[in-house]
Amino acid sequence: MTTSDNKTAYNTKLAKAYDDMMETLHGWFIKLEHDSYPALKKGLEESSKVTQEINALSHEEAQLVSDYIKRDLEDAAHYMHHTKEDFKAWLQFDIEQVEKSLLDIFQFMADKTQEELTHLEINANTWKTGEITGIGSLVCTQCGKTLHFHKTGHIPPCPYCANTVFKRKT
Repeated sequence: MTTSDNKTAYNTKLAKAYDDMMETLHGWFIKLEHDSYPALKKGLEESSKVTQEINALSHEEAQLVSDYIKRDLEDAAHYMHHTKEDFKAWLQFDIEQVEKSLLDIFQFMADKTQEELTHLEINANTWKTGEITGIGSLVCTQCGKTLHFHKTGHIPPCPYCANTVFKRKT
């Protein structure tokens, strides 16, 4: 197997873990009626453990995926909270292209995160090549071109200028 094949397999593994962790975290919130912040932290810890076992992730890989989820949820919640726009506006593209179950889970979690935005202790300012991101649109900080993610995936270098740093499209 080539280095390129190994990197692709690794990124696929992390993208699958992102979706699995998000689905497990969603299950935690379905059971809740109130006090969502402590449950978000506990749910993320528990879903990280479950996903780590299911996907044969190291502790560090599971933490990395957990950090990606927190970053993406905080960004969506922050956007919706400050702009009073809906989830579709945050996505910046036609939601018909997104798998319905993934869309439902991400939207539900972003709504819950928005409710507890002031409690989150994460920084959602930049996305970098090599990281995993959920659905949405990222803008290259160098040339301004947009990359659309219709499913969870690996962030490539900008196909227009090869830059490696992105912001969420707002």
